[in-house]
Formats: sequence, structure tokens, C-alpha cells
Amino acid sequence: MANSKKYWKGLEQLNETPQFLEASNKEFAEHVPVEEFLGDKDSLEDATTTRRDFLKYLGFGVAAASLAACDTPITKAIPYLNKPEEITPGVANYYASTYYDGHDYASILVKTREGRPIFITGNTESTLTKGAVNARINSSVLSLYDGNRLKAPMIGGKETDWESLDKAVMKDLAEAKNIRVLTNTIISPSALKAIRELTPVAEQTEEGMTRDMSVVIPYDAVSYSGILDANNESFGKRSIPTYNFEKAKTIVSVGADFMGNWLDTQTYIAGYAEARKPDNKWMSKHFQFEANMSLTGSNADVRIPVKPSEYGAILTGILKAVGGTVPASKTKYDKQIAVAAKALKASKGASIVICGSNDKNVQVIVNAINNQLGNYDKAIDLNRNSNTKQGSDEAIMSLIEEMKAGKVDALLISGIDPVFTMGDDFKKALAKVKTTVCFATKMNDTAAACKYVAATHHQLESWSDANPVVGHYSLGQPTISPLFDTRQAEESFLKWSGNDSSYHNYIKNYWEEIIFPQTGGLMFTDFWNKTLHDGVVEISVPASEIALIFNGNISKAAKAIAKIKGGALEIELCQNMAVGAGSGADNPWLQEMPDPLTKITWENYVTMNPREMEEKGYNTQFGQREAMNVVNVTVGKNTIESLPVVPQPGQARGTVGLALGYGKKVGNQEEISGQNAYPLVASTKNGLTYYGNVTLTDVDVSDYYVACTQVHQTIMGRDAIIRETTLDVYKKGNKEDFNPAHTLIDHKDGNAVTVLTKEFDLWGAQPVENIGHRWGMSIDLNACTGCSSCVTSCISENNIAVIGK
Repeated sequence: MANSKKYWKGLEQLNETPQFLEASNKEFAEHVPVEEFLGDKDSLEDATTTRRDFLKYLGFGVAAASLAACDTPITKAIPYLNKPEEITPGVANYYASTYYDGHDYASILVKTREGRPIFITGNTESTLTKGAVNARINSSVLSLYDGNRLKAPMIGGKETDWESLDKAVMKDLAEAKNIRVLTNTIISPSALKAIRELTPVAEQTEEGMTRDMSVVIPYDAVSYSGILDANNESFGKRSIPTYNFEKAKTIVSVGADFMGNWLDTQTYIAGYAEARKPDNKWMSKHFQFEANMSLTGSNADVRIPVKPSEYGAILTGILKAVGGTVPASKTKYDKQIAVAAKALKASKGASIVICGSNDKNVQVIVNAINNQLGNYDKAIDLNRNSNTKQGSDEAIMSLIEEMKAGKVDALLISGIDPVFTMGDDFKKALAKVKTTVCFATKMNDTAAACKYVAATHHQLESWSDANPVVGHYSLGQPTISPLFDTRQAEESFLKWSGNDSSYHNYIKNYWEEIIFPQTGGLMFTDFWNKTLHDGVVEISVPASEIALIFNGNISKAAKAIAKIKGGALEIELCQNMAVGAGSGADNPWLQEMPDPLTKITWENYVTMNPREMEEKGYNTQFGQREAMNVVNVTVGKNTIESLPVVPQPGQARGTVGLALGYGKKVGNQEEISGQNAYPLVASTKNGLTYYGNVTLTDVDVSDYYVACTQVHQTIMGRDAIIRETTLDVYKKGNKEDFNPAHTLIDHKDGNAVTVLTKEFDLWGAQPVENIGHRWGMSIDLNACTGCSSCVTSCISENNIAVIGK
């Protein structure tokens, strides 16, 4: 059985450019001038230094730097004469804990050596995440040791002590009438209770009535308000459902990167992989309509590039095709819509339709499709809902207006950096608030704009609990004593409300009073210790007696969608696997991690369809030390300057992509990594929107280079590195046909030839008696999504140094 596929790692390899072929031939040459290896165009022709020599020199330089570091005098050393019972030198300890930063959630295991956390992995005891973590979660251990962390609390930009800060803040809060707390979405029940102790829930109005002050306002840097508001209209419940991908025979995603950064990715990927196993009775069929090439799109069975402005029309077409009563105009994707709708109808009750749009009207149509197919209470569960995203665009806009009008006396900000993500509009409003407090681990844009800065613990120094999904709880425990003079935000809330309890005791008391009675257990101490050991506990949730009835206004939503007008060129703002919404922007491991799709590091960039780049005369060979074209990006009245344009196969024509979250300094470097794209997020009457019409303006820059690992190395002649077969052949178990022939590139001369994969060994034939150690790795590409968490995990486990751009 022959296979005509041609595998390639970059456009240079696909197109077999002269530069690529030349670099490939030199890759394993014994004598290559060092200057040429480093990319110096003025290299000496007679240089004979080998790469091996160069690495020797590099190794000496690193060793010399290490020796120089040893000159620092040791002022205090404590030997293990009386060894702590739980610590054995050289033997690691593991502690179950919880990670949640308002964006990513996971139950985790923290590896420590001699009392120092060094590695984070997933906790397989969790039935929710099943041991899944992403690169940001396992890289968070590095931020614990960041020398730029706040070392103490601050007043007016100057370090102080906690006694002085507490006295000043408590005085200001006592005089404040209207207190607001702006936080990331809180999934900790005990933390929310601690905040409520400081801030009253209701106030007396002139008419003698009480009203909710909405003192705690959740804010998600990347908004999901459209989904929440649509669910509130459709079912009377403003919450995010849980999506059970393991139950979905058909998946249709329209612009939702659910394997990358959309909603609760860690809870989705295990279920998705479960439904992709060829040994199952059935395998899911995945359709992806999207503009940017996403991690999810790269895993789809059928991927259709479309413009963001077309998302609503595509969903309206799907609703009509599955039997919904809705006016739907024709689109150029009607054939693909018909195929997807046929698969959805064939798997009613066992399918999932989702969309990444933040438009409430679009999400009402999504709900109508899932309701029409009978997916609720089956593949989609709104009763056992997710708590991880609760932000409201309307509430945030109302808060800003209140601040501008001088109606907010005190604003406490925790877990977010709204000056960075919302820009000057929020900063100007913040300046009109008398008392501003920022809880932060590092001096970010918001902390710099606040009167008081309460330096907080790192998560690995903190106690915490979490209720990410109804009925599912987890505990977080500190794995190291605080390195600096910091304090948990929750403990500050307790302190300022007059409660001197430690937060550890506060959580424990909350669990004893509220959570433990739901378990029906007899001894709280045993329950607490077991939960702390396991990290997670499940509480049975009775089935809802109230049936969910869809009440969404389909006609109104469809009319609003019909009015959406696209442009000649549209932009979709997205998140990547490294930086996300911005939480990883100052982490060197994450900046150095190659993007799973482009393999670019250290910055964000404009992605464009390669054919459109060629039509504009742009350079598409970004992997061969060639300068990139640079553009200014304008959406509405806002412009982001000097971004490189890179080719992205699969990018929809007439669209460009740009990642959010960049624009911060990393470590001790002076320059900023990438550009902050949040100013391009548009605020409309329907909430925040992450796509729109865009204008690109060429910038005359002749020496802009990107750091990319895409074509630094070929597969070194290992033509058997990719093995695949069809499902029919796999089911029959015919081992002779299991490794079909592929059309692969022979890297000796760059020609494509047909080879049988089973004819090739990893390093060529060796005498059996001298074979020695052997190493091999096989990856199930049905289960591997390409998230790159293994990359940062390897860096963390093996102490691999950061190189820099």
C-alpha cells in the first residue's frame, strides 16, 4: 500500500529552497567555520574550527562563569546533623497541591528536594484533569525563584513593613463607603468567604431597601462573557457547562481552540484523547472551522479555513441543516456545513458544538444547535457546571464608569493586571480612586499605579482550596516556606477585617463546617489528612429536579448575526501555548519554548497565509536567518507598531493572527519581549471582541530577525520516524502492511523519493554482538495534541539553561 504524502517541517523544506539544501548539507559537516555557524556573513574562509571544538569553548565559558559564581562568601551553612524526618538528602518528596491563576486550573504534584520545589507534574488522582498540565503550569516553578519578585510590601512605591501597611490600609478602608474588590475569577470557596468578611454584601438605599453592592467583581483577561450571558438567556443559568469530549462522537468547533487555551483545556484533552483511540468501538469525528491555524485545528479530521466574521453565519447554517427553524443565508461553505451537519444528526445526544466567539448572539445559536441535537445532560452538562470563568463585560464597564465618576472610595485588585490588559481607560479611572491596593508577586503595571502594594506569596508558598467544577474540590499546600517578606492576599483580607486567624486554619475550619458534612464521614481529621494527601475529593451532587428548557431568542440572535459585515482583511487575536493571556510573559522557560505550530520563540508576530505574503512580496523563508517584513497593525483607532510577519500554512486568506499577552520584560533583560496586543481588543455593545477589520502598514526595517527552531535540524535521514496506517489495516492487525511506503525527502540531495519505512534503522545496521545501549520513543499521535508541555517539563527536570533570543 503506497502513500503519496510528503512530510515537511517548514516551508523551506517543502519548497526545497537553495538556502535550505545548502544548510542541510552542512549540518553534519566535520569542519564548519565558527563564524558561519553563528551566522556571521564575514566569516573567514580558511577557518577550520569544528563544531565540536566550538562546543568545547562554549562549555569552558559556562564552567568559568560557574566558578566565578563560587566566589560569593558563604555566611551560613546548616548540615543535616539532626535530619528532619521527612527529608532524606538526594531523595525527592512529592506533595499534592493545586494550581489556579484565573486562567489555568490543575491538580498537581510538586517534586521537592531538600525542601525546594523543583518540578511540577499532573495529579492522576484527579478525575477532572486526569493528570493533565500545560507548559504554563509546569513552568510556574521557575517563577518561585524569580529575583524580580516583590520582597516586601510597598506604600507609594517604597518598601515598608506589614505593620505600617496594615495600619494605613485599615485606616483608609474604615473611612471608605464604597469598597470594590476586582479579582480574577475566584474558585476558592474559602477565599471568597474571607473577602466577604471585609466587604459587606448589601447596603441600605434611600427607600430603605437593600441591594447587592457587587463588591467582588470577577475579571477574566480574555473574556467569556458572551457564553455566560447566552447561557443565562437560554437556560436561566449564568455559568459554563462541562464538556464531556469522551462522550462526543462528533465535534464541531468554530474558532474554539479547546486543546490550546479555550476555557478548561486541562479537563478536555484527556476526554478528547480517550475518544480518539483506534481500539475503541468508535472514534470521534472532529470538524474545525477557524481563521488562525490553532493547535486544535491541527488535530482536526476536517479543517476549513474561514474568516472570523463568518463564524455566526456558519453556525446559523448548521442550525438550519440539523432541523432548526432559523433564517440562514447561503455561504461558500455550504458543502462543508452539510457534511458536518450530517455527522451531527447521526450522533444526536453524543456530539458537541462550540464556538470561540465572545458574541452573545453567536453563542445563543450554538446553544440552539446543541439543544436541537439533544446534547445537554449528555455530552454537555450544565448542572455540573464549571466555575473557572465568571467575568462580566457589563460589570467591568460599569465599574470603570463608577471609578471615573468618583463613586468608588477603595479598590482592591488581586490576581490580575487590568492596567496592562485594559490600558489607559482603566488607568485613568484608577487615578480617581482614593485608596488603591494591588496584591501582586511582581511589580506589574497595575501595582505601579496603586498607592499600596501587598506583596503576595507564590502559589507554591501558599495554602489554597478550589472548587473548579460543581462537586469537585481540591486542596493546595505550601511546599516551601516564604522566600521573602510576603503574605497571602487571603490572609490580608482576614487581617483587615479584624480576623487574626491564619489562612491555613481558616481553610480547615471552612472545610470542617461546610464541606465535610456533605461527605457523611465520621472523623474530620481523617478526611482532612486524606484529602491533603490525595489533593482532591469528589462530593456527590444530586441530579437537578428542574429540567433545563431552552428559551434563547433564536430569531433575534440570527438577525444580529446577519448584520455582521466582514472586511477585506480581518484580524483574530488569540493566545498561544507559551504566554496564554499573559501569565507566562515574564517566564524565560515559556518565552524560550518554541510555539507548537511556528516554532518561533521570544515574541509575538503577525501570521499570514503564505500565498498572500508572496502576492505582497513578503519574505516567507523565516527559518533561514533572513530578515522579516515588518508592519504596523491598526484596528479602529489603536495601532501596534513594528511586528514581524511570518507565514502560517492554514491561515485563512484575508485574515491575519496575533497573540495576546506579550509586551513584558523577562528576567533582567532591558528590552521588552513582543508587543502588547490588548489595545486591539474592541469594546462593543455586545461586549469585548477579539476580531475585526485590520489595516497593515509596511515599515521600512531591513534587519528584523525572529528566533525560530523550525529548520535548525532535519530528521537526519531517519525516514522511519513517522509511521502511520489506516484504521482498517490497524483493525485487521496485518503487521506486514502496518508500515506503508511514504514519499519522504532524502536529505542527502533534497530529492523526494519513495521509501519503505520498515527498511530503515535508526542509525543503520550494527553487528548484533556490538549493539550496546539502545533508546527509543514512540508517541501515539492520536493522543498527543502537541501542547509542548513535555518541552518545558524536560527543561525543568534536567535544568536546561535558557539561551535567549
